[in-house]
Amino acid sequence: MPPLVAYADRLSVRPGQTIRFHGRGPSGEALAASVVRVICADPNPAIGGVQTETVAADVTIHATL
Repeated sequence: MPPLVAYADRLSVRPGQTIRFHGRGPSGEALAASVVRVICADPNPAIGGVQTETVAADVTIHATL
């Protein structure tokens, strides 16, 4: 079983728009979240490797069991 299973309701948003993520850890424990902008998603270091930058965003977590 993967350590985290999650998905978003859309692939990208513009500033001011809302995106919702739905996820669950393997034993239902609480999750922490942050928002990042993906600069490069290629894991090959010759291409640049995975590069992200943190985005200042309000993150609200709603727990449901």
